[in-house]
Amino acid sequence: MGRANFAAINTHYPAQGQWHFTLHSIVAEGNQVVTDVTVTDGEFEAQAITFHTILDGKIHRQTEYWPDPMPALEWRRQWVTLVD
Repeated sequence: MGRANFAAINTHYPAQGQWHFTLHSIVAEGNQVVTDVTVTDGEFEAQAITFHTILDGKIHRQTEYWPDPMPALEWRRQWVTLVD
């Protein structure tokens, strides 16, 4: 997906209000970090579990999972890579 696509989806997301994040857990070992976060805009709420690889103090790679059922919305199709 890449950095540009990640930023584009977040920029164009049709949020209903300001985003709020609740960090439930963070686990780190070496350059690997895993976070479990709830995100909401006041109307939509979901859980995101993210695996981060850190390089030189910055996020180098990120894989994010949204375990709750959620249909792929058409507006974001241009920035998403489907994985089977």
